[in-house]
Amino acid sequence: MSPASGPGKWREKIDQSLAASAACVAVSCWKMGSLDALLPIPDRREFLQRGRQRLLKLKDAGRLQANQDWIGAFDQALADLP
Repeated sequence: MSPASGPGKWREKIDQSLAASAACVAVSCWKMGSLDALLPIPDRREFLQRGRQRLLKLKDAGRLQANQDWIGAFDQALADLP
């Protein structure tokens, strides 16, 4: 196994993939949280909180890319709920 494809590189690729997946889940939570005509407010709030938490975990782990940092948007959406 060459150094370029050693265990550290594979681990890094897996970590990047998991971070991207977590960001996708956060986007899905955002979409569910914005369904004002279809979901009651408590359900929307739960989805928004869940997505925000995923992003915070990524940020705390140093794996949240700047273009995926939507924490402020989640905060605003939560604040806008009645």
